[in-house]
Amino acid sequence: MPETNTTVPPVTEGVSASDAVGVSNAPSAPQAVESASVAPVSTEVSLTLNSSGSCWVQAVTPDGRNIIAREMKENNTLAIDVPRGTRITFGNVDVMRLLVDGQPFDLKSSVSSGGIARFVVK
Repeated sequence: MPETNTTVPPVTEGVSASDAVGVSNAPSAPQAVESASVAPVSTEVSLTLNSSGSCWVQAVTPDGRNIIAREMKENNTLAIDVPRGTRITFGNVDVMRLLVDGQPFDLKSSVSSGGIARFVVK
């Protein structure tokens, strides 16, 4: 006996029109699946600055606004949120400790001549 291809319509007997919404004989398009493991990209970064001596600190946003431009004194701590792309400058970097989103940041890799560190928050 030869096999035939027949399409059977969905059974909607006893089902209200609102219950039958989305019932179709057409092949469905692939649906986008939201992944719970993908976190949104934050536009701000949390910085915690600790000084064990006097140090100049400057933070300039990508649009040129000074968030901070001052000298930190010995045993000062400063916590600020800055947008990504902010330019940071530390004078006397040897007395500074920096946490970026709670994680230690190696300032030594950003040191130029004279003990000044310059870097951009990414």
